[in-house]
Amino acid sequence: MLKIYIRYSDLQSLYESSKEWEKFGRLLAERFFNSSQSRTEELLYLSHEKRYLILQEEQPSILKRIASYHIASYLGIQNPSLSRIRKRLVK
Repeated sequence: MLKIYIRYSDLQSLYESSKEWEKFGRLLAERFFNSSQSRTEELLYLSHEKRYLILQEEQPSILKRIASYHIASYLGIQNPSLSRIRKRLVK
């Protein structure tokens, strides 16, 4: 993933220079808000197993590259719970 950094003052200058940059900033903020909202709703309303299945569907390569304790933390569960979920799903 490419990361781009910009000073706040430079970003404000871009917004003031053009309506297109202003729109870009608004759309980007909306995207981050929606992503954050979805993540919060997943943690509040979905079961541990459902969160794992969503991660498995959306980011299958991460499950192979990242240590299980990191995955468990991301899912909001303990590592032994993640192991039980994986064991259940294999059956």
